[in-house]
Amino acid sequence: MWQFSAAHSRHSWQKNLRKNPKNPTLVVQMKCRNSRGRVNPMKTISQIIIVAAVVMLAAGQLQAQGATATISGTVLDPSAAAIAGASITVRNVETAFTRTVTSDDQGRYVVPELPIGDYEVQGSLPGFQTVVRRGILLTVGSRPVVDLQLPIGQAADTISVTGEISEVETTSSSLSSLVNQTQMRELPLNGRNFEQLILLAPGALSYPAGGSSALVGRAATYAISGSRPEGYAILLDGENIQDWWQRGTGAAVTGTSLGIEGIAEFQTLTNTYSAEFGGNGAVINSATRSGTNSFHGSVYEFLRNNALDARNFFEQKSAAPFRRNQFGASVGGPVKRSKAFFFFNYEGLRQHLDQSFQAFVPTLAVRAQAAPSVKSIVDLYPAPTTDLGVGIGTLITVGGQTAEENYYLGRFDYTLSSTDSLFARYVNDTGTLVSAGIVSQPIPLWPTLDRSANQYSTVQEHHVFSSNLLNSFGFAFTRPSTTETQPNTYAPLQQAFPGRQDVTITVNGLSPLGANFVNPFRFLQNKFTITDDVLWTKGAHSLKFGARLRRQQINSYSYTYWNGNYTFTDLQALLNGTPRIFTGARNGEAYGNRDFRDIALAPYIEDDWKVTRRLTLNMGVRYEFQTNPIERHGNLHNVVNPFTDTGYTNVPHAFKTNPSVWNWDPRFGFAYDVFGDHKTSLRGGFGLFHDPYQTYAYFSGYVGTPPFNSLNQENPSFPIPFQGTIGAQPLPSLTFGTVYDIKKTPYQMQWNLNVQRELFRDTTLTVGYVGSRGVNLLSFREYSPPQIELDANGVQHFVRVVNGMGVSNPRLNPNFGTLTLTQPSSLSRYNALQMSLNERFSNSVQTYLSYTFSHCVDLAYTYGGLGGNNGTSAWNNPYDGSTDKGNCSYDIRHNLTLNAVYRLPFKGNRVVEGWQLSGIEIFRTGVPFTVTSGFDAGLLGNNFATPRPNRVAGCDITANQSRIHWYNPDCFRLQPIGTLGNSGRNIGTSPSYATLDINLAKDMKITEAAAVQFRAEFFNILNHTNFNFPSTTLGAFTSSGAPNPNAGTITSIVGTSRQIQFALKFLF
Repeated sequence: MWQFSAAHSRHSWQKNLRKNPKNPTLVVQMKCRNSRGRVNPMKTISQIIIVAAVVMLAAGQLQAQGATATISGTVLDPSAAAIAGASITVRNVETAFTRTVTSDDQGRYVVPELPIGDYEVQGSLPGFQTVVRRGILLTVGSRPVVDLQLPIGQAADTISVTGEISEVETTSSSLSSLVNQTQMRELPLNGRNFEQLILLAPGALSYPAGGSSALVGRAATYAISGSRPEGYAILLDGENIQDWWQRGTGAAVTGTSLGIEGIAEFQTLTNTYSAEFGGNGAVINSATRSGTNSFHGSVYEFLRNNALDARNFFEQKSAAPFRRNQFGASVGGPVKRSKAFFFFNYEGLRQHLDQSFQAFVPTLAVRAQAAPSVKSIVDLYPAPTTDLGVGIGTLITVGGQTAEENYYLGRFDYTLSSTDSLFARYVNDTGTLVSAGIVSQPIPLWPTLDRSANQYSTVQEHHVFSSNLLNSFGFAFTRPSTTETQPNTYAPLQQAFPGRQDVTITVNGLSPLGANFVNPFRFLQNKFTITDDVLWTKGAHSLKFGARLRRQQINSYSYTYWNGNYTFTDLQALLNGTPRIFTGARNGEAYGNRDFRDIALAPYIEDDWKVTRRLTLNMGVRYEFQTNPIERHGNLHNVVNPFTDTGYTNVPHAFKTNPSVWNWDPRFGFAYDVFGDHKTSLRGGFGLFHDPYQTYAYFSGYVGTPPFNSLNQENPSFPIPFQGTIGAQPLPSLTFGTVYDIKKTPYQMQWNLNVQRELFRDTTLTVGYVGSRGVNLLSFREYSPPQIELDANGVQHFVRVVNGMGVSNPRLNPNFGTLTLTQPSSLSRYNALQMSLNERFSNSVQTYLSYTFSHCVDLAYTYGGLGGNNGTSAWNNPYDGSTDKGNCSYDIRHNLTLNAVYRLPFKGNRVVEGWQLSGIEIFRTGVPFTVTSGFDAGLLGNNFATPRPNRVAGCDITANQSRIHWYNPDCFRLQPIGTLGNSGRNIGTSPSYATLDINLAKDMKITEAAAVQFRAEFFNILNHTNFNFPSTTLGAFTSSGAPNPNAGTITSIVGTSRQIQFALKFLF
């Protein structure tokens, strides 16, 4: 049997350290032997890992483990004097896991890195009675304070105390919110998507302009306490499971986050958390379920179909045909009691939906004017059902969407000895989705075929060297993959590039035709991660330090503009067959495969210093280093100097110099137990959070350059581009580029001050101020715009008028067309009052209320296809980014959420008993939106910056507000062609959002250990229509300069109409 003498090793360590304090390798010259005197290799490996962690700390995006909890407290005698040397044993009631520590000379003790679950704490010392505190529920990231007061007497006499421990946080300054097992299992969730519960946290918002395609993920994105809706860390058992677009588990092509039966609970860290975590200022930290000494599990099916759904506002007669089946099973239990446990979960999804969209198409009458070269293309438009005038009509289209997903999770836990334990977990999540039609492409002739195959695996080993020294080592392999193709073709749109996907036809005021210009693509990552964390308790200091080393392989391709994109200024230009511009790649210049490689290293150190019995300081620093990415085959070409280069240059790295060298993130906070009874705390903190460049930030800038050469041709030949001498010769252009000489990494500064108070038993109120500032945030900017000419009034002109037509001025760099490059030039500011009221489950009721009153301001904003309500993703004025200062796209002033679980107090027979009611109520004000001119009135030729019109001073843009005209079009005037208007960014606000989801459940016991549960879940039970912001494709004016009769029209909703879901679960 393997044995380890912690005391002997600790003494040897101290002795060797005194001999040579400059040689840290001597510190771990401990001998771990079994009864035969042989060295235990596992112990030796753990010791070597400690040395490696220390070395990495000395050297200098990533997250530490964190899916555990800590118990601390003070041992006192009857006179409240500290007791030193008391033995403290914590025990997990469900698995019999135990750990023993000893109180120090101040009576303090700390037991870190405890798996979540139900615990009891026992304190004993000769001359005192033994005290046992029971009913201590440890949740992810929790740090309860459990004080023990030992009466004088015999140690054999045991006093048992059962009662809830105060939830007031008196030892940590981190702001966080927990979603516990009751909420996970009982609250109504449409699609059983557990990430919806992130919105329960104060300051957490679902960004309503999120992606609607596999390109950027169909899942909702979250802006948390002022941070942008990207880069937040999503951890599963400490493993970073973010995908290409940093969207986490919901990034599968179906947009779901399956596996809720396999998730025990999760914690959302929202401000000034410790240095062990990375992320852009927010972390979702989740833990999977494990087996226990008793078998437990479930078998279930959830069913939804349109027969029970209310009609969507934009659906004509009835709800669109829909059917969803979600089914699965979970089981966990012992392999060997109190030693080895297993847990398995499977969930399947089968779904079909016929979605409705509003399309804008030419009327049948105006089609007769189409030139022969374009007639067959115009005829691809379906016939309208409503005539809007000016040759444009609308209709409601229906596109089918079929989804299939299979999710598997397996976990194995094994306690090797009293000092060693390990667990292994594997997730396999595959999905397919065939979708015909989206909001931005409502004509369903070009269905997309999306596939995802995500794998997440991790192994962790925990070793206890002594009662105050622990080590945790982990290895993880993550492989998310997403692909998309659009195979349908039509002969009129095959003329440009036969054999490629259909060319895209974009017309201001009309819905587009053809395949989406962003596919086909594949985003495949292989991430290999090694972590090591050391926890050392020394007197009043609880030190945690370690590092995470991640190697990433990107084997991906993207063929943006591969099919080509013709842009027409208006309907008449389409009928004439005279496009304004063509963007695409010629044959022989269209290779979009790129294989990137990079390594990231994130060492950290955190010290929780118990200054006094009431005051704790949390201090730490983290270093977010990442190597300058390379491409395996040397296929990196960029514009080194956008103002003078004559072509692309082959470069060795993604950036000229490594922008992450100085990514130091200090963290500081305090927690003060005001009255010393653990019921009132005053907390505050400050921290820096760097967001190192992930592949998505620069990938598009290198797949659009040689050997893929995207060209812009103004006034191009049609329907086959690059023919003859029509218009200027095509120039190389970079539409999604990246500045090569980036020297800075985006980061966020955060601070907060809050008060937490236990109002009643099990009820805690938190009120505080939360602030943040984003620095060096990314935005697009046109680096080669037309040169400007100033008139007598100081107005900038980008064109000259020749024979009544606008002709663009020469570009700053005449060797290129568009050079729209990502750069770290934006910033943000966020200030908020945040409040939460949490009542733990007691007396059959659990409630949680959160409210946020906030304001966020930033400059230009861009990120992976988001930001539609901005009206632009780039500097509107390429010479002056300050003109874009305005409300953040996710600036929601008031946000209120309430969730509750109520076990109805009916008593009697099986029919009467077992009823439960739960629900989620959400209210929030609208998101900002930008009023645009409707077309490129400035003639800048920037695909990401639609100009804004002039605003009439003193005019109320909300006058006579309705769905048809959500803003007052009389408040705007079209600026002169070739100039930019003075209207600001995000000056309007969309309608507010309100919804109530209800779950009515009935539990029927079959035996003491088995039950059947029937659930009826009602989403948006009041059927409240929540309108979206006005369509950004319907600007204030048409290209002729006339006011757009459809300006400000809202054409879609947020969320759903009333939907009903039934479920049957067998629980054991």
